[in-house]
Amino acid sequence: MSKVNYRLDLFKGIGIIIDDALSVQSENQNDIIWKIKSSFEKQNIPLLTFSELPQNEQVQNFHTISFLLFDWDLYEQLPAEVSKPQTATSDNIEFIKQFNAVCFAPIFIFSNENTDDIKNRLVEANLYDSAKNNHIFVESKSNLKQSRTLFTKINKWITTTPSIYVLKEWEKSLSRAKCDLFHDFYNINPNFPKVLQQTFTVDGVDENHELGALI
Repeated sequence: MSKVNYRLDLFKGIGIIIDDALSVQSENQNDIIWKIKSSFEKQNIPLLTFSELPQNEQVQNFHTISFLLFDWDLYEQLPAEVSKPQTATSDNIEFIKQFNAVCFAPIFIFSNENTDDIKNRLVEANLYDSAKNNHIFVESKSNLKQSRTLFTKINKWITTTPSIYVLKEWEKSLSRAKCDLFHDFYNINPNFPKVLQQTFTVDGVDENHELGALI
């Protein structure tokens, strides 16, 4: 397995892409987000796509998302005569805070806007520290013309962001261990929680605590 594929293996799971260009269903879309989306799909990474920021009620279900990718300017597809909402930037900030409250995962912001401006807004909101490694990766769409460039940049970022690397390795190991454990218990007895609970009760110990400690 190549280095690129190995790094992408850390992102196995469901990813989310948010970009207003995805609302226009056409094979002739010029926005780079379509190529980015296709690049992830070619790596067999399942995606949820939104053309606007999800409501907080939806965000509350994002506990196990592998990564989030979104465009900072979600109003590029508006007709020229329609003004962009003045709350656009603050809406983005609030959305990131809502997402961070339920999930710690890499956040990729790919945009046609000035990346330094975006980082400054994130710094002001205490979501980004230019002097440290961040779990938010900001990049210009114009620098992502090729899928190879996209994944090379992701690989380099992972290498210099150990918190993300360790998180993803830990998630892989934990998920594998959880599946193996419950398959083994289930194969022994599908009612294993009840059997263990009865055993703990007979022993006179707190069955809930002991079951949790065992697992």
